[in-house]
Amino acid sequence: MSEPLQVDVDALRGLAKSLRDISADIGEISVPATTEMPGFRIEAVARDAQAAVLDAYHGLGESIHSMAEAADVDATGYEAAEHAFREQLTRYEAGR
Repeated sequence: MSEPLQVDVDALRGLAKSLRDISADIGEISVPATTEMPGFRIEAVARDAQAAVLDAYHGLGESIHSMAEAADVDATGYEAAEHAFREQLTRYEAGR
């Protein structure tokens, strides 16, 4: 017989919360692009760099948020499986 699953559902939910907090913090990041040098393209380059950095942060934040959602879904799944197994064991022990 295999070993039973040993999952700390509260830890999974705590991980999900921490990941959501990190994702929210990343969403608050701003990158000011206020470079002015008349006659030079530096202003346009700074704006392009700002957009690229913000896009990268946005993608990172979305990935971390997805990890949080997965941790929550997994915690719910483990709880449901444990509940079903306990009910089945109770029925088995009662001779049903």
